[in-house]
Amino acid sequence: MWKVPLPRGGAAPIRSPADDGRPGSSEGKDRRNTGCPQRPGLLTSRGETLAGKAVMSEQAESTQSADGSWMLWATIGLAAIWICVLLISVFSPDLVSGSEQEHLPLAAFFAWLWGLIATGGFLWGMAKLRGTVERQPIWIGLGTAVVVIWVIATALSLWLPVQETGSDPTRLPVGALIAPLGAAALTAIASVVAGLFSQRPQPL
Repeated sequence: MWKVPLPRGGAAPIRSPADDGRPGSSEGKDRRNTGCPQRPGLLTSRGETLAGKAVMSEQAESTQSADGSWMLWATIGLAAIWICVLLISVFSPDLVSGSEQEHLPLAAFFAWLWGLIATGGFLWGMAKLRGTVERQPIWIGLGTAVVVIWVIATALSLWLPVQETGSDPTRLPVGALIAPLGAAALTAIASVVAGLFSQRPQPL
């Protein structure tokens, strides 16, 4: 009967298949978990985190740009209203009446009131549009419309002919009285329309 010679120092250790490092063994699993320098799950989570940060950064930059544009056009609209109110108040023809032909700056008494009404309507409309870059074309259109409306109102106030009545005669600046009122009304209408455009349609 043949005998297998044993090495000196004792019996050779018996290795089980679980200790040979092959796939499926516990040692192989430990090597893959601890010895592998790349971890797909970790890389995936890091990639998703970086992508999320990039998206958030782009959204923040877009919001800042939209706020800057909104403030610019709000300032342009307000400046247009009050510059035109000032021009109408100073340069519009006066009401001339009486035997002594007394001059009364009638436009200056009412232009500031129509300017306040237009300012309130314009700010209401702009406030409805703030906060979303998708509404940027709407607030640019509203600001442009307000500028055009008040420039036309100023031109009509300054250059429309004065109506004369009576034997004295009395000179009535119709344009200086009607044009600012019409500009305030058109500003309010444009602001309401812009506010309606800012609302998203409700699902059916």
